[in-house]
Amino acid sequence: MARIFSTPAPGAPPPGDGLSALPGEAPALVLPGGPDGGVAEVFARRAGRLRALAEGHPLGGFLALAADLCAAQQAAVAGGAVSGEGARLELLLAVLSEMANVAMPAEARAALGRLRSASAGELAALAASLFDGPPKPEKAEDLAAAPFLGAALQAWWTLRAAALPSTEARRHGSGCPVCGSLPVAGVVRSGRGLRYLHCSLCGAQWHIPRLTCANCGATDALSYFTLQGGGADEGEGGDGAAGKAGVAEGAASAAETAKGVKTEACARCHGYLKLFYLEEVPAAEPMADDLATLALDILTEAQGYARLSRNLFLPQA
Repeated sequence: MARIFSTPAPGAPPPGDGLSALPGEAPALVLPGGPDGGVAEVFARRAGRLRALAEGHPLGGFLALAADLCAAQQAAVAGGAVSGEGARLELLLAVLSEMANVAMPAEARAALGRLRSASAGELAALAASLFDGPPKPEKAEDLAAAPFLGAALQAWWTLRAAALPSTEARRHGSGCPVCGSLPVAGVVRSGRGLRYLHCSLCGAQWHIPRLTCANCGATDALSYFTLQGGGADEGEGGDGAAGKAGVAEGAASAAETAKGVKTEACARCHGYLKLFYLEEVPAAEPMADDLATLALDILTEAQGYARLSRNLFLPQA
């Protein structure tokens, strides 16, 4: 994973291959804050989707709190573009201030208080321990601070990505061509059925062919898991090995929420990534719907696969 706290700003990407144009009018890269509205609208839409998903969901309280955090991001970026290293701290303080009066569990409230009283140096060190490479928190309570820090970094990078000329994007292995970070999930669009991966950090979307492992590029070792139905599902693979499916015990409510989502699991690299099908669920938003379908992660990981994506609102030890 890229060093997302100390990495250079977009506009100076490391060497790599550019993004190839797609036939027709479909873009190879979609930057946040495009024709669907500004950067603030990115977070407003995500907050709205999370609130809709929270209704009647077993994790409704968690999803509602995530919606409040997205609303705080929306307020923090309302001023528009930011520049300079101090912008991350400014955005973090703005997010923390917006969350001050939001109802939340005691652990989250305590983490919020620690962050608001911490120095700039302490905040930078904690963010680096959580987001620069594999998470390495010094204390368990640091994990409770991760969503707040992640929200600020996400807001900063989304603003930066929105201002980046798409011609400056470069391939970063299997990571985001704008910032190098892991995707949160993929979406399969309606119409031509093109697949785009959605960056967990800056919100950029980049095209990747379907029936291809997003991590290792394998095309002959894919299986697809779903929370819908209990029998075999040929999914997209069509080779007899694809689409092994099942329903986790006691996951009926989550299964209803998981309409239009599968995990694509690779037997070669043993990783998996979620795919959301917009033709089935047009309102799906990758980060929000990822949080609402954690039962599918449990099912897929029980089959021996490891998650290839990251959601900054999910603390990771």
